[in-house]
Amino acid sequence: MSKDSSFNAVKDFIEERERYYGKVDATVITTEGVYIYNDIEIQIHYDIPYMQMKLDILWEEDTSQPFYKSLGLHGTYNTNYQNFIFFNNSLQWEDGDNKIIIKKISN
Repeated sequence: MSKDSSFNAVKDFIEERERYYGKVDATVITTEGVYIYNDIEIQIHYDIPYMQMKLDILWEEDTSQPFYKSLGLHGTYNTNYQNFIFFNNSLQWEDGDNKIIIKKISN
């Protein structure tokens, strides 16, 4: 996937806004199982110096799931390093062997 398609996938997820701040549900698929982080905050914005879309995720807001670092997850992702796909109103990408799928929570 090209860097432009990844960038556009994130823009589609945030509906072409400059930035997005809100709650999402995240599904993490690992080699050991599936973990669902509910009602966690995410901030998405354009990072001007690096010309990328940047996602900051607060995984630790869902204390019912494992600590995110123990699964090899990160708190920050961006379009310079991850390939994002917008599909079925969700944003998807991979982090190592993990697949991450996020959906906005309807108000």
